[in-house]
Amino acid sequence: MRGAAKSKNTPNSDRAVCMTNCPTVIVTVGLPARGKTYISKKLTRYLNWIGVPTKEFNVGQYRRECVKIYKSFEFFRPDNEEGLKIRKQCASAALNDVHQYLTEDGGQVAVFDATNTTRERRETIIRFAEQNGFKVFFVESVCEDPDVIAENIVQVKLGSPDYTHCNTEQAVEDFMKRIKCYENSYQPLDEVLDRELSFIKIIDVGRRYLFARFLGQFIKSQDISDLKVWTSQMKRTIQTAEAVGVPYEQWKALNEIDAGVCEELMYEEIQQRYPLEFALRDQDKYRYRYPKGESYEDLNVDVTRMPEEALLTVPDHQ
Repeated sequence: MRGAAKSKNTPNSDRAVCMTNCPTVIVTVGLPARGKTYISKKLTRYLNWIGVPTKEFNVGQYRRECVKIYKSFEFFRPDNEEGLKIRKQCASAALNDVHQYLTEDGGQVAVFDATNTTRERRETIIRFAEQNGFKVFFVESVCEDPDVIAENIVQVKLGSPDYTHCNTEQAVEDFMKRIKCYENSYQPLDEVLDRELSFIKIIDVGRRYLFARFLGQFIKSQDISDLKVWTSQMKRTIQTAEAVGVPYEQWKALNEIDAGVCEELMYEEIQQRYPLEFALRDQDKYRYRYPKGESYEDLNVDVTRMPEEALLTVPDHQ
């Protein structure tokens, strides 16, 4: 299978076997405003949470560091040779950092966050992985719902440094033209043409209630008597439970861990701002308590104090 090369004998090979049989590169695929960065951040956060050293490499950030002042969508036109050259250089720089992270810095998974919409670009990544003994897994985000795309643009892209000096209308217009620059050359992952690759497709990531609706249909088909549904106090778990159509209870004990002063920070940011806390957490992740926050041991105690029930469904959105 392409992208499933054997791991090379490197100083870190023993370390990689601990959680993954060889270092892995997760590669996003998709047009702009399809939720790729959202998916990348969630994957990175989750894998780090379960103990797999993971880092996100956002090629857009490399581009912003290289080109300090963004002018317009013209930079992304397929016939803009200078723009194309810079974008390739940025992708190459990101891959170099991926290599260092997976071979020298103790990383096990690198999330390569970019459009990667052409087979040529994906082949470049595959060759890079095969040469270094890395596995490759593609995650394609597909969305054709104009309302979802518009929401993604307004909620995420308008806060981008690219548009700090534009009003909303100008920013939306420019970003829609940027998307058009990618559409003509977009080559989606194909079940036949790309059958040798490892990949999944995520359809309409912005459809928040799609999973909940199907879950509700499944639960109803099971005809479970006296079903009890418990949720955390977070809105997304409540929305999922409401779709099931049975009574539910909200429990504070099921909320996500309270990270205190570190809430909303990525692990890299915690390491920079609170190096001592970062080191203490590494020593004992189960018992470590965030300043003004909780530990996983605290959460476990809270959950074990909850009443025992025979049949229980707990919507989880971590």
